Amino acid sequence: MATKSPSPYHNYWGVFATPGDLPNVSGSSTQTIGLRAGDIAWVTSKSRMYQCMDATASAALWKMDTRAIHDNLPNEIALITAKGTPTTSDLAMIEDASAAYAKKKATLGTLPYGRQISAIHDNVAAEISGITEKTTPVDADLILIEDSEAADAKKKAQLGNLPPGDEQSNLWFPPASPHAYNDEFDSDTLDASWSGWSFTLASAISLVTGVDVYDGSYTGNNLRYALNQSTRRSWCLLQAKPNTSELMYKTITVPTNLLIMARLKFNQYYQTADATDRGVLIGMFKDSSGHPDANNYAMCQLNTTASGGVFQGRFAVTTPIDNRTSDVDSQGQALEYVAIHKIGTTYHGWIGTSAGNWIYMGSGVEATALPHVAIYVSSSSTNKPGLGVVGVDFIRFYETDNFLF
Repeated sequence: MATKSPSPYHNYWGVFATPGDLPNVSGSSTQTIGLRAGDIAWVTSKSRMYQCMDATASAALWKMDTRAIHDNLPNEIALITAKGTPTTSDLAMIEDASAAYAKKKATLGTLPYGRQISAIHDNVAAEISGITEKTTPVDADLILIEDSEAADAKKKAQLGNLPPGDEQSNLWFPPASPHAYNDEFDSDTLDASWSGWSFTLASAISLVTGVDVYDGSYTGNNLRYALNQSTRRSWCLLQAKPNTSELMYKTITVPTNLLIMARLKFNQYYQTADATDRGVLIGMFKDSSGHPDANNYAMCQLNTTASGGVFQGRFAVTTPIDNRTSDVDSQGQALEYVAIHKIGTTYHGWIGTSAGNWIYMGSGVEATALPHVAIYVSSSSTNKPGLGVVGVDFIRFYETDNFLF
């Protein structure tokens, strides 16, 4: 899932290992148009906050902030020289809540006293009910919380960062310690580890931008994609040519135990669909001269049924297993999550619903190494109104022999 970009309320970019990893620095894997001069980030190797002086992509300049007061470091104010007897003319720095929390100064004599009179108490009823209500909260609104992981210390939290309720799947959240092969598709640039291959043409193809939902007949040796668009954040949309099966794949070092999980989506739903109109899957494939080979594989797929118009899930491991499920939702796509779990040479298939429930699809044995991991798109000649567009929200890797969800 995509990381939120800074806003006037949030210019902190998080934690980076070295100065060379900071956003938009030459060679950094984080390149974004969202960076602005004045934005800040923490560098663990220096134990310091850095501030962006120039946000130019691939040429950004950051400066170590050695004298700043930080909101997450202890014992900074305690080291400053104390004034024995403050006066009403002395100054304090504040954040103005009526001006988007802009930094301002205030004299001590103008500070409001007796705040405890209008405080919210833990033993008095009907206090919150008397406060002015905001009827349409937004993600940037703040609430007060007690952090259960920090001795219940008081902290603030944005509404947009609260975990979802039970009606949503916890799979929306990226792992705290992501695997190196993970891709959340939240960058404006497609990761260089991805390549293109066509099983139909038996040749390499290019990955090109330019998804067009109305185009039913584009040509060329390519697979179209649209990445992290403003209307589809943290998604990679894919569109294959007519009557083709095309892959966007990366090559990995396969461990003994590996769980691969992705969220897939049909970006448009036809009121009626032809048989096997289109499909999208994740797969692991044998190597053949540096590219995927269709003769040995493990695949977990979403497509339409042979009769058309009904979503189904399919799991296959070379031979003989080919299991299917048609757990559907009359309002649209119910099956969204696919997972392949390799334990030794046995591959297990799982397909999950939009509510986060998992369907076990069976298992199969494949002794041949399968180092190519792919997002596999198939398309028919249907023109309703053009070729179908599918999408992948994320693909994640876990080295484990336990199914985690």
